[in-house]
Amino acid sequence: MTGFKVTFNQNVKLGMDIYRKGDSTTVDEGVCDELVELDVIEEGFELVMKEPKRVEEMTVPELKEYATENDIDLGEAKKRDDILAVIQSFEEENAPEE
Repeated sequence: MTGFKVTFNQNVKLGMDIYRKGDSTTVDEGVCDELVELDVIEEGFELVMKEPKRVEEMTVPELKEYATENDIDLGEAKKRDDILAVIQSFEEENAPEE
């Protein structure tokens, strides 16, 4: 997975995170494009490879997005542990056989 390491040229709230002038983070291409349009990042951001997050490390919104992207029906699961259990069960059932 690729991303862009950016450095902010002013204080910015990005989602739930707050970054101060001079702070750096890695963002996806779409977010990077938006930040360029808003002129809130310094020039010269770099392309970096990001390791994909393990599902055990994901937040509820990330788990829901992961489920949507992988056509996983979460049913009535709402809590993180329930969502994670559904995803893990799906992955075990659909793992390639060795």
